[in-house]
Amino acid sequence: TLNIKDYSFFIKNDEFLSIEIFRKKPLNLGYLLWKLQYFDVASMDVFKLFDNIKYFKIEFQEKAQEHQIKLIQSILEESFDMNKKAFAKKAVLKKTEIFIDCSHSKTYAKLQLNAKNQIGLLAFVSKIFDEFNIDIASAKINTIKNLFISFFSDPGRIRTPNRQSRNLIFYPVELLGLKRKSNL
Repeated sequence: TLNIKDYSFFIKNDEFLSIEIFRKKPLNLGYLLWKLQYFDVASMDVFKLFDNIKYFKIEFQEKAQEHQIKLIQSILEESFDMNKKAFAKKAVLKKTEIFIDCSHSKTYAKLQLNAKNQIGLLAFVSKIFDEFNIDIASAKINTIKNLFISFFSDPGRIRTPNRQSRNLIFYPVELLGLKRKSNL
């Protein structure tokens, strides 16, 4: 069993930069990815484990320079402050690049995004999820060539109305630049 009070993280920087995070305390993933957006993400995995622990593994295409490691550690520490704001620029997406299935299973909705890889795209999508407290139960992200994202989230959390009485599943999609489908 893991002995994690709030969070712990591990940075590897051998052939490429790799970050592993175990957390009980919320992680401001949008902020973290925004601050690290100039490193090219190769893949990211997110899994809910046990005892309210969530696991993140982010692998990058390149190795960080040695002087950047302390900065990366500092960014990781800051990323547990949910008040930090990510200023990720809006991504360019086409309607055909996103798929949402609110009936994926009894407990999870599914969002798939297959789009051209862009600097900050993953940070932008994660920022929207953070802003609307959408809990990612698991995710598999691969950014080689085109970006492929597959998120699974608790549909009860997704469908909670926000202040404008919209469903949270639709508002993030509108922020992504897509129109709401009336039959959803």
